[in-house]
Amino acid sequence: MADDKTQEEVKEEVKAEEAKEEVKETKQEKKGTKAVSGKVGKLVDEISTLSVLELSELVTALQDKLGVTAQAPVMQPPQGRLPPKVRLQVAQQLKPFS
Repeated sequence: MADDKTQEEVKEEVKAEEAKEEVKETKQEKKGTKAVSGKVGKLVDEISTLSVLELSELVTALQDKLGVTAQAPVMQPPQGRLPPKVRLQVAQQLKPFS
């Protein structure tokens, strides 16, 4: 009998968890947000509880671990000579007004 009750409790817990997921999905649909997998959803829930300082530390730790930065890439000037037509346009733009 005790085993049957335990199985019933587990079934009830699973149903309750499924109902919570359905409510979350409905809320996400109303907000227009994209539904995510369970693992990602759990991460989002955990991250949403962090303070701003903790989020900053998390970003820094992830950047260090992954070897990336949030800085925008710097544009390199063109190498070599410009085509004649472009050089003429630049020269005309740089010509002082008379």
